[in-house]
Amino acid sequence: MIVGCSAGRPAPPPHLPPGEIARRAQAAFADANTAHVLGTVRDGAQRFAFDARYTGADSDLTIDHNGRYRVRRVGAAQYLWADQAFWDATVPAASAALAARWWTGSFPPPPAGVADFSTRSSVVSSLRRYDWAHGQAAQTTLHGHTVIHLTAVAAGESTTSASLYVEKDGAGRPLRFEEPDESLRLDFQDYDQPYRVQKPADVLDLSAAVAQAFPTAPPAGGVPPGPIPTPR
Repeated sequence: MIVGCSAGRPAPPPHLPPGEIARRAQAAFADANTAHVLGTVRDGAQRFAFDARYTGADSDLTIDHNGRYRVRRVGAAQYLWADQAFWDATVPAASAALAARWWTGSFPPPPAGVADFSTRSSVVSSLRRYDWAHGQAAQTTLHGHTVIHLTAVAAGESTTSASLYVEKDGAGRPLRFEEPDESLRLDFQDYDQPYRVQKPADVLDLSAAVAQAFPTAPPAGGVPPGPIPTPR
């Protein structure tokens, strides 16, 4: 979707200071029963997408990067599912045994810039990097609706600014966040829609499979370079 300013004279900025608008938006996102965030991240020359759903403290994060994989958090537990393309790029010798199964244990790290989005608090942290209290606020349109557009720079910077689009009416929740040079974009949607993150069925213990196949200590990260036997 294209974000454009309303035709004619711009509407006056909202009466609340930009910092207070941003603070309320962050709190509204944190307090929502459920939320859905679609994101894109640029890591050097690479760009990849993720889809995150949050309900309470639980989350379900899907990442498209060297294949597709999911990180699901339920309470204190974390689970990983990945397709064969991901494992081919990560541990090719073991990809057939690892692919398309849910695992718990020690996982290979997600790409830089994405791992944190498996928690809702990390989304809020991304927004808090910017000094909204000394930013600017105006009204514009997003998806055909009037919204508040905030701009601000990160702490310690003076030129490049990020944008935060916030509901003008209602709960004042965030709708879109864009960092400079499109290094990160978050689209917020489906607030308070029924959604439940559950423990996957038939979860396998990655650490146990590694220990069975490799009696000596595996490399850092818990994923060995050789084949893992197909779980029975």
